[in-house]
Formats: sequence, structure tokens, C-alpha cells
Amino acid sequence: MLPLDNDTATADYSPTAQEEPTDMQKKVVRIELPLKKSDELIALGKKILAKHDADADASPLDKARMEQLRSVIEAANDANVKLKELELQLFSLREQRDTYLGITKDQGMETVGTVLNGICYAGKELLDKNPGNESSLCQYGFKIVFDHSKPKS
Repeated sequence: MLPLDNDTATADYSPTAQEEPTDMQKKVVRIELPLKKSDELIALGKKILAKHDADADASPLDKARMEQLRSVIEAANDANVKLKELELQLFSLREQRDTYLGITKDQGMETVGTVLNGICYAGKELLDKNPGNESSLCQYGFKIVFDHSKPKS
């Protein structure tokens, strides 16, 4: 079984008995497989199928296994296309959400009409109206941190 926790995997193959080197040296062939790169893995499968199809009856690969590969490549490719579409939607929705929150690079606490601006307003107002009783802001969900260090001059 191939390890699935790396970006690529190598599958080691030892030659069959008729291919064994005569000088007693063990030959190991490594095939790199792009496990974490779905586009590359699908492309590799398609290349294998293309060569198998081009070779037709001369292909050394089992026809049933190649049809099974063709079927799962089609399914994987369809899922990959859908995933990319959803990733674009996700990116757009994330930008929308961050704009509403007021946390994009061009926004801050003073950006009117954002969640951050509203929260900062509420916090400042409650602090102004509760001097000496800052812990009362906890009732509104704020976490209060008291800093006893000296102010910088």
C-alpha cells in the first residue's frame, strides 16, 4: 500500500524472475505518483488510457482494468471540476463575508456599516457609560482584559 501523507508517493517494484540482473545486483524501479495533486493524478491516468487505446489489442494492460480506470477517472474529473467551481464561489463568499465584517486589508474599526465598526462603537459606548465598572461589559459578551502596565510616554 502507498503512503497517503506525502505530496508524492513512490512505488517500488522489483523485476520479475526473468528480468533479474545476472550480476546479483538487486534492481529497484521507483514510480513517482502525485498523490496530493489531483490534476496531475487525473492527467497521468488519462495518459495511461490514451497509450492503452492507441496500442489497442497490442496493449499489455488488462482491458477490464483499463475500463474501470476510465470510469473512475471520469468520476474524479467531474468531481474535480465541481470542486474548482465551488472553490471560486467560496473565495467570493469569503471576500463578501470579510467585507461585511470589516476585516479586509482596506477596512478597520472606523469603517462604517461593518460588524467590527458596530462592535467597536458598542464597546466604546459601554466603557464610557460604565467608568470603573468595566466588567459589566461581560454581560454583552465582551472579554475584558485589564492591563496594569504603565502607559508609554
